[in-house]
Amino acid sequence: MVTKSILWAMMGCQMVAWAYFSFRGGTLSNYHFYIFSLGMMTGQIGAAIETWIQKSYGTLMVQVYFFVFTFIGLINRISQ
Repeated sequence: MVTKSILWAMMGCQMVAWAYFSFRGGTLSNYHFYIFSLGMMTGQIGAAIETWIQKSYGTLMVQVYFFVFTFIGLINRISQ
């Protein structure tokens, strides 16, 4: 039960990050984009672990894709 609570909290980080991004109209300073990306990746890791536990491997692949996509965006933003 504790594990599920941790995973749901991790996924909550993703929801808060996405809500903040939307609230700001999709425009974030570099610092806020780094925080946004870390929140998104935290949630994606939580969702990936949950899908692994549930043996939902198709959904797991989607989470891995979103994680990689977000990570590439973060690296791209850092390198600017």
